[in-house]
Amino acid sequence: MNRKPIAIAIAVFTLLALLLPVAYANVYQAKQDTVARHSGRVLVGAWIYVPAVSGSKGELVNLSVTLEWPGNGSIVVESEGIVGASTKYSIATAIWTAALLAGSNPEYFNAYIDIHATGEISGPSASLAAATLVLSMLTPFSNTSLMHHYVVTGAIVPQGFAGPVGGVSIKCRAAISKNLSFVLPVSNVGDLDPHCLRLNSSRTRILGVASIFDTARVVAGVPAPRMQSVNTTYPAYLSSAFRHAALYMINLTERLTGELSSKNTSSLVKYDMAKIYDLLNESEKTLRSAPYSSASYAFTALADAYALLYRQMLVENKLNLRSELENINNILNNLKIKINNLKSNIKCFERLETLSVAAARLSDSIFNLEVLNETLKSKVYNYTDLAYFLGMSRARIYSIESWLYAFNNTQCQTPLPANLISYLSMVSHFVMLNANYTISVLRELNMTSSADLLSQLAKRASKAWGEGDWILAFGYYREILSQCTSIMFTDLITYMRGGRGMLEEYWRAGAALYSYTSSMLSLHGVRSLLAPAYFEYAKNLLDTGDINSSIAILSDAIAANEVLLPLTLSSPPPANTSASLKALNAPSATREELNAHIVTALLVMLVIGFSAGFALAIRMLFKSTSRA
Repeated sequence: MNRKPIAIAIAVFTLLALLLPVAYANVYQAKQDTVARHSGRVLVGAWIYVPAVSGSKGELVNLSVTLEWPGNGSIVVESEGIVGASTKYSIATAIWTAALLAGSNPEYFNAYIDIHATGEISGPSASLAAATLVLSMLTPFSNTSLMHHYVVTGAIVPQGFAGPVGGVSIKCRAAISKNLSFVLPVSNVGDLDPHCLRLNSSRTRILGVASIFDTARVVAGVPAPRMQSVNTTYPAYLSSAFRHAALYMINLTERLTGELSSKNTSSLVKYDMAKIYDLLNESEKTLRSAPYSSASYAFTALADAYALLYRQMLVENKLNLRSELENINNILNNLKIKINNLKSNIKCFERLETLSVAAARLSDSIFNLEVLNETLKSKVYNYTDLAYFLGMSRARIYSIESWLYAFNNTQCQTPLPANLISYLSMVSHFVMLNANYTISVLRELNMTSSADLLSQLAKRASKAWGEGDWILAFGYYREILSQCTSIMFTDLITYMRGGRGMLEEYWRAGAALYSYTSSMLSLHGVRSLLAPAYFEYAKNLLDTGDINSSIAILSDAIAANEVLLPLTLSSPPPANTSASLKALNAPSATREELNAHIVTALLVMLVIGFSAGFALAIRMLFKSTSRA
């Protein structure tokens, strides 16, 4: 048989196979360039498995997210079933949280979320997965295809923590049955039943995570944020103001405790006095090294001392409640006038922060008085609760005066943005998303009292914003973020098993989030005065063993940074694709270049494969010729 024609045919086919991909790559690249120029859009999508619980059974559903640039901040959640309010709010919060942490402006893209499930969908358990998808899509060096080996459940918490959810054992068994690894909040690991834990292996692992970055690192290979040296320093003038406040409140508390000691020696009073003395000792111990911590300890001691004094006076029928409430109200009204007069002196972010805290503390005190008046009208109260609210209102007066003292000594460094209202509007939207998210979850859990309290705080913030009092509104925004974290995370984890080891995982994650947000701000020349002070106090609480309170204050530190993150975001992306990608903090390669890289990889594979065929054809041709 003559093999020469066969050899020639193979050689020709090989050459064509080598040349066609090159031609196809050029056509494909031109087509992509044309589409990009004509449509002006960039679409990025990814998906992951999330578990769902129906009765006593678990199933896996597909959660997909598509981001579109340019956009207007639209977020669309779709499903074949009915999606509850808490799910919609939680996913919207997840997208905003992830975008802010990735340095991308969520107002400049649209997000389309599809939950491939039937029936009713409720709760926030898909929000951690949604946040992880978005963070991974907006972060360089991630690999979203790795996600398909994992099932993720958990609630996103405003500061980026992974919050606990229910039904984790059922969800775990559904994941393991499909040979997929199961990722859940570390606070839920103690809820897994023994059967599920026994299924843990090198192939299908059970992984507890504490934050959105932990999750993204596990499921998409997103590099963990590099820990910077955590900064707990603040300007000397602010240290002096905090030290001044601490000394004033220490002296006042010592006078009150002296008065109480001379009047009463009951065991109950002695026990309360001992706690106050412990707080005073901590305040005096940290006066030089950590002045904000010292002032915080002193404030708590003062509030407790006033509450104890009021309780004794109520028991002995020596307090005219109406007169005392009127007296406190008059003092607060005078402070309100003082704050309003200072608003014209706000020329920088440093002053915005300090005065907004004073305004928020003032509004809290006024609200407490309103609660007290309503309580007195109902005539259903006990002396302990009444004394607590009175003591807190009285102590808040000195707290407000201290923040005003700090404001008067604050030196400007960071100018306010040219479009301050636009920045505050973005902060307002993010905060209200979190408030609605938390309130909807609380209502589904029948925790109506907590939902009502947060709803009241949100209404006061909206009222302040609507009336143009953006100083007070800004103070409330940070407070709302802290309250959402406290309710969705700090309060709930006290019911979870895991002990101190679990809490230390959250502390580590919180310190990383604080370091990361501080670094982002620093790169853009922005710095929060309050965040280092809060972190200092959180560290001191940790050193005393109060890790629950420490994490709560650590959340305040992250929140103080988080409300400033919109200042670091990119400007609106232009219409052309490559510029849009750069505005996203994406890798330097454009989408067209990435497509070309894919074609190049295919080309290399064809070269390797057909080179072997070409060599074989030449060899057959040579043998055929020699035989002839």
